[in-house]
Amino acid sequence: MPRITENKQYNIALDIYRILFTTLIMLHHFRSYSDVMPYGGGYMATDFFFMLSGYLMYLSVKGHDKKSVAVYLVKRYKRLVIPLIVCNPVLLSVSYVFSGYRLSNGLVGFVKENFMIEFFTCSISERFNPPMWYLGTLFIATIICYLILCFSSVHSFAWITRVLMVVIAGSYIILVCLNGNGNIYTESAAVFAWRSMLRGISGMSVGIIVASLPVKVKTSRTRWVIFAVFMIVYLYFMAWRDGYSRIDILIYILIALGIVTCKNLTGTSDSKITESVLLFGKASYYAFIIHYPIIRLIDYYRLFDGMDWKIYSMIFAFLIWILALMCHEIVITINKLTRRAFNV
Repeated sequence: MPRITENKQYNIALDIYRILFTTLIMLHHFRSYSDVMPYGGGYMATDFFFMLSGYLMYLSVKGHDKKSVAVYLVKRYKRLVIPLIVCNPVLLSVSYVFSGYRLSNGLVGFVKENFMIEFFTCSISERFNPPMWYLGTLFIATIICYLILCFSSVHSFAWITRVLMVVIAGSYIILVCLNGNGNIYTESAAVFAWRSMLRGISGMSVGIIVASLPVKVKTSRTRWVIFAVFMIVYLYFMAWRDGYSRIDILIYILIALGIVTCKNLTGTSDSKITESVLLFGKASYYAFIIHYPIIRLIDYYRLFDGMDWKIYSMIFAFLIWILALMCHEIVITINKLTRRAFNV
């Protein structure tokens, strides 16, 4: 189990959100297994992760963890890619053996997908793991937003950056109005589709703006109550309602406000609950990676036919989280062995 560095404050609320929103994305995609399930608004959980990336990026640039552009981007790329190149080949092998799955975009397309270098050449319908459109969009948006932040930090143009990011976020909200809902993603091009790029940059911009805001709620207890209320609201809008409406704009704003409530909500380093949340928070990325191929296998064998949707939803979520924890530990072990072999 990962340990929290002594005397280092750990924002437990952000990892609770990570776990919640990852589960909502998983269940939203699992909805394709049966029409009787809700989870219609789970696609909006993607916007949380764009916002979270912008939020943490701002803290990195403004805080003690500031790095050069190259170092930050290389580290970010490695954190995204290594789990992909470990998990996806295993998932592909399992899919091939147990369901006869064949790559529609070929081995070259699969390699490009795993290294996030497919750009214009890979249609989302050809992907082995369709939700991975998010990762390429996230990384390109990270490059753009990090450069803007670093430039404004060096030249003291913070106000210009805020105005620019408000304009970007506002443009995306207008796009949601025109589209009719917030389920905007890469439909043809893999990364450089302007609609999905605007969604990514907008979400990161909102996260940066939120991170720069002061916290006015004085007591931690009050913030925890507000945090719990937001959790209930998210569960209703994303897990219970059908979704696909202009209400998504309200959800987008509520997600941003929810991140504001997370500020300074810390956990103690000696708490088992805190360390468990930290562990699941780290495993959430692996849950995101593996859940769609697992859904494809479940659908192939119709494993849950005849069961109540509430029961098989819980079984599915439990299965994905167990596998995600295993993948997390495997990647950690591989990293340790690699560093030991090369004396890094």
